[in-house]
This record gives sequence, structure tokens and C-alpha cells, in this order.
Amino acid sequence: MRKAVCLFIFFSAILAFPLGERASAAEILISEAVGQAGSHIVTSREVQLAFVVDWALEKRSGLPPPALYKTTHFDNELVEVLKDWVVYLEIKGFAGSSSSPEDLAALTTSTRALIKKVPFYNSLEFSDRELSEVIHRKLKVKKFIHFKRLSAAAPVSESDALKYFQRNQTKFGNGTFAEYKDSIRQALSRRLVDRRLQDWFEILIRKYQAHSFIQDF
Repeated sequence: MRKAVCLFIFFSAILAFPLGERASAAEILISEAVGQAGSHIVTSREVQLAFVVDWALEKRSGLPPPALYKTTHFDNELVEVLKDWVVYLEIKGFAGSSSSPEDLAALTTSTRALIKKVPFYNSLEFSDRELSEVIHRKLKVKKFIHFKRLSAAAPVSESDALKYFQRNQTKFGNGTFAEYKDSIRQALSRRLVDRRLQDWFEILIRKYQAHSFIQDF
């Protein structure tokens, strides 16, 4: 399946060039299939675009480094793209999870600005459609995960916080439980939410048979 998709992308790109230019076009790997979620094949090009979108979405400082194929940046982003896809497949029919036109426009503008400033990404010449699809999916998934976090939150009792404090006394030095009580409860609550979300992700990964073609996932 992976080879078939790669060949399709490869030869489609070649045929897009006039006959006299096909030799040079054939020397360029346009994109490669790197993973799958449901019936969707994730390509290396999609991962690289998603990396820039995430950089803009999270408002990281500086410019995004090139997410070259099979580098740490690329491998980490592939995991995020697969997770985005399983969530998107689960919620795409849900009402009320769409992003506002203002959010879509703002993220599109900031992503385009980053692409233009980094030659590696600029050379990939992402289309408006490609960018729109990735941004729409990213914002839809982010909004739903925020909702999921809120619904998964559960209060941590003072007695549970005290047990944690007593078991990890060395972490707090000479501090008293009263000093750390609230921060412990918040940290334990976040940990519980993270665990519930991870369990949910694992269910979706199995449901949509998400997997990477190039690394363990």
C-alpha cells in the first residue's frame, strides 16, 4: 500500500510537467507515504506543513527549523499528525467543534509568514488548499481536546494530596503541607487528566488502526 501511494504521488508529479521538463522533475521526491489513520494516508509533505502550523499555533519564538525526513522534528510531528487524525476522524461529524473564520484567517496568515521566511518550507510551495485543510483540522482538534480536558478534570481531595506530600517529603524540603497543598492538588489533577486523555488516544489509535510506516507508534 505504501509503495503504491508513493508511486502515485511520484508519477502524478512527473506528469504535471511538460515532456521536456520531466527528467528534472523525476529526480525530485515530491512526497512519501509515512503513516496511516483510517483510510487516510499521511505523507511526509503533510507532516512538514503541520510542523509549521504547530509552530505558528503555539506561537513559538524564532523560526521553525526544517523538519527534514526522518529527523527528530519530523518523527515527533508525525506522531502529532497521527494523533490529530484519529481525533479528527472521531469528531468530524460533531456540531459545535468548528473554528471561527477569524481564528482560521489569523493562523493562516501567521503560518504563511513563517513559510516565506524559511527557504526549506517556501520551496515546498504548499497550496492554499493544503494549508487550509491542515489548519482546519488542527483548530478543530485543539478545540475538542480543550473540551475533553475540561470534562476529564476531577478534584483531588486534601487527603490524597497529603498522602502524596508524605510519600515525597524530600521534594519539599522543610516546607509544610499547608504551603504546598494547592499546588499538589493542581499537579495531581493535571496528571489524572493527562492519563485519561492518553487512555482515550490509545482507544482511538486502535479503533482507526493508526500507525507509522517509518517508526514505532
